[in-house]
Amino acid sequence: GVTLGEGLAASLLLVLRRLSERTTSWCRVHSAPSLLTDRTLLVRYPRVVRASALLAGRDEASLDDLRVLSLLTTFRLPPELHAQVDSIVDDAILEAQRLSGGG
Repeated sequence: GVTLGEGLAASLLLVLRRLSERTTSWCRVHSAPSLLTDRTLLVRYPRVVRASALLAGRDEASLDDLRVLSLLTTFRLPPELHAQVDSIVDDAILEAQRLSGGG
């Protein structure tokens, strides 16, 4: 099966942390419940990341595979928040690269 390297797993958690912060903040401002669940984020997201790598013919997921998050948030986030998902992922990828000395 496709693996998530230790560095990628940390990056995935960073993406989830950033998304959670943004979602929580948005929900407070708009007095709305969050539609993101632990199951969506902690179970499905890594599976979809692995699937992305598998479809690309790789045995190990890469930082670029983290960009599939928007596929899981289309109907779980309000449109204005969903529109920010790609930039949240991109920012987390840049931070992960910076922390690992790769960017």
